[in-house]
Amino acid sequence: MILSPITTESQVSNEDDHITIANHHDESLNYTDQYTDQYADQYDDEDADESELMDVPPDIEPDGDYEFTWPECKELLHSLQTSKPSTASASLEPSFQANSSTSNNDWKAAADKAIASSVYWDNTRYHSANDGEMVTTAPLHASIVAAAKSSLTPAFLDRCMSLFFDRFNPTMPLLHRPTFLMTQHATSLITGAMAVGSLYMDEKGARQRGEILWHMAQQSTDNLSSALLTSRRPYDTWGGFELVMTNLLCRVYGALSSNTRIRSMTRDLTESSWSWPSKCGMLPLESFTPVPIPSSSTPDEQKNFLWRTWLGQETHFRVILGHYVLDGLSGHPSDRSASPDSFLYKLLDLVSSDTALSASTPDEWISILSTPSHQSSSFTNLHTILFPPTGIPSPLPPNLSFFPLRLLLEAIQSLVDDYQEADFGPVGGAIPKSDLTSSLFQIYDAITSTTTISPHQRIDLMMKWHTINLDLQISSYALRSALAHYHGTFLRPTLLEISDRPRTFNLPDWHLTTGARASLLHALSILALFQELHLPDSTSLSLPIVPIHAPFALLAAAAVLASFTTTTRPAISTIDVPETVDWQDVLFTEVDPSIILGEMAKPSTGAGTREFIHAGVLSGGGVRRDLGVDLEAVREGLRGLSGNWGIAGEGERMVGGWVDGGVGGSGNGNGRMGGGYRMG
Repeated sequence: MILSPITTESQVSNEDDHITIANHHDESLNYTDQYTDQYADQYDDEDADESELMDVPPDIEPDGDYEFTWPECKELLHSLQTSKPSTASASLEPSFQANSSTSNNDWKAAADKAIASSVYWDNTRYHSANDGEMVTTAPLHASIVAAAKSSLTPAFLDRCMSLFFDRFNPTMPLLHRPTFLMTQHATSLITGAMAVGSLYMDEKGARQRGEILWHMAQQSTDNLSSALLTSRRPYDTWGGFELVMTNLLCRVYGALSSNTRIRSMTRDLTESSWSWPSKCGMLPLESFTPVPIPSSSTPDEQKNFLWRTWLGQETHFRVILGHYVLDGLSGHPSDRSASPDSFLYKLLDLVSSDTALSASTPDEWISILSTPSHQSSSFTNLHTILFPPTGIPSPLPPNLSFFPLRLLLEAIQSLVDDYQEADFGPVGGAIPKSDLTSSLFQIYDAITSTTTISPHQRIDLMMKWHTINLDLQISSYALRSALAHYHGTFLRPTLLEISDRPRTFNLPDWHLTTGARASLLHALSILALFQELHLPDSTSLSLPIVPIHAPFALLAAAAVLASFTTTTRPAISTIDVPETVDWQDVLFTEVDPSIILGEMAKPSTGAGTREFIHAGVLSGGGVRRDLGVDLEAVREGLRGLSGNWGIAGEGERMVGGWVDGGVGGSGNGNGRMGGGYRMG
């Protein structure tokens, strides 16, 4: 890992779990704001001078006639500002624990018991005639309370919560909006969700206030980790959902933040999240009994009980898989080390479709789960289709929903990471590049043909698909490292990490390869997809739905473009590319697609695609691209996100180092690398 040339180290200690976190702060580049340093230094000092805390602009708008979507925000903020413990969620023993011998009659008896004990949900809060001990939020440090008093308003919290569900949840469907009630969840989860929602807010002081919310969530989980590990929401089969969900939300915020201290702290949440399934009794999964699907004639009370129990199990599965998605967010193969793949593959087999999760009534849920197409979409079936024993692929089931497709892409990304780490050889001696390429084509066919995903979800999936294909040609993080060496620009360790396995890589000549030209087409497509999102102008108060992996996809695209424009002699400024790209021809450049794909192969639709990949020139018509302009467009895209997502600002500065260095710049571009060099 490359560290910044100028670093200072400070430590934050947590007395509850004895974790000490080192922070690397590049003062010369001012990556960490002063107000955050002041706050972090006082994190464990309850007697800290409140006047030295971070300042948010004082002209915070009054709530006035603001119409609340989440009126509970008023009570929540009062609790936070007065540092009084606030009711979060019921710590209940499950009304029923299923096992491998559970029958449908057992489920019916459990439903009757729950109904008899007055366990039910309505539009206000959770009720039970036998309330257990309530989980409370421990009093916050004086520094956090002071920041909340001076900076937060109920209207701000309300907007953050709304943006979480409107902007983030569609990109990672984890919570069930129709039944979600703030009063039934731990304050740590609520403030974590609000912190993530603030990432989409384009108004003055939103970033600073978001960090206050993040600290609230993080400190609450630190102080109450044991209680949260055993607490259960109504109808939960296992405990600990709120703890691991809060960790996930904190990780999302940290991954997109420019605050180095926050990013360091959230990276340490991964291991604890993966240990949760064994601590809460979820393992072994072999003994897990899924909720039976009731018939339409089942009494309403029983249908409601089974539906709610299914929702609890589904969200448990999804929050673990959400951590799996985050492991691959940065594009570092090393970040996969904490993910227990065998356990994850079993979870992937259990997770259901987004359509089932979005059902707003028990009857709608029953109707969706009863369809034959839904029952045939288990991950085991999908994996067998992608990597068939016979070697002849077949199409994936029609109309797969967003989250299963996203998880399939993440599974392929993990295999590609393994492929990179094995010096571009077969994965574990079993899956060669040709099979990975074939599976990527099958997923491309599924993404482009499904009718169950929204336009923004299609953009999300295709940006990830192009990024994985780019990585299959050349590791994007290795390419970034090569450019940093070439230009003498070394930035953030979380964005720029060199593989522990060195290998020879000739950067100035890479653009001459077929893999480089294929990567260029993927990079241009990433840019085009991002531009479809239409980032708002300065008058807008929020971002649109943007994939959380967008900054990393843009940075991968920028690395490819920079390798063409800043390392070649002479520099490549313009190039003719096919007007319409046939991605089948891009993927299968060395062999007739019909040999690999069989009946799945399609007639070529992009004139000149194969010719461009092989020769780098087109004999017929094409589109002339100014790669310098394209690189600047990627840089501008990162800049457009940087006001909300600090990590995009770091990416923009990294690209700026490549552009400003150029051939013969201040770095190592004057041939000091020689014909090749070893990374590591």
